[in-house]
Amino acid sequence: MMLKDWARKILWTLHLDVTRNLRYDRLTWKVMQSHLHPDSNAIDVGCHKGEVLDWILAFAPHGRHWAFEPLPHLSAALRKKFGDRVQVVEAALSDQVGKTKFQFVKDSPAYSGILRREYTTDTPNIEELEVAMSTLDEQVGTVKIDLIKVDVEGGEWAVLAGGAGVIQRDRPLIIFEFGKGASEYYGTTPEKMWALLTGWGYSLYDLRSYVKSANPLTEASLAMAFSTGSEYYFVASSK
Repeated sequence: MMLKDWARKILWTLHLDVTRNLRYDRLTWKVMQSHLHPDSNAIDVGCHKGEVLDWILAFAPHGRHWAFEPLPHLSAALRKKFGDRVQVVEAALSDQVGKTKFQFVKDSPAYSGILRREYTTDTPNIEELEVAMSTLDEQVGTVKIDLIKVDVEGGEWAVLAGGAGVIQRDRPLIIFEFGKGASEYYGTTPEKMWALLTGWGYSLYDLRSYVKSANPLTEASLAMAFSTGSEYYFVASSK
């Protein structure tokens, strides 16, 4: 384990959330710990370097797992790192199948996505690539899915819509990023996200509320979190 991993584990244990991202990491880990079993099957959409996938494999070492990462150098690194333990798919997920332009933010790869979004600098170094585009329904087939994590810099509504068949069939727990500065560039509003997920019988939570078994969000509280930026990671549960 790397030194930063040890440091993070210590901070998690002490609940010292020195940054919001550290809090999100700790809570995401706890959500997965409570939901995944050794033979659970999971999907990581927007896998990047595979940090969350490491946690999935730790909790579900005997399950079948998919990692979707459209950037060629990252998908190659994932295949090298995980071997045959994970099916790595070099494609962007959406609600359509084919090819798509993809914005590779070379100085901040984690901000890469199908469309341009708000960035932390006025002059991001962007290379536009053409990548394969697919849907969850096309990729997964008949395997029962227990958990889906989605972090795609604004394109999350289309990812979920493209998995409507799998999601309604298997009722997986969904952990997803959804925030202002990215999602609105795809035409996604809190009302649109709410309608999609509650229409499938899901309840929505922020990470902390889910971990504490608190009441689910209302449509108004989701809209407030979105507009203020107070939360940008959420859980959708069908239970």
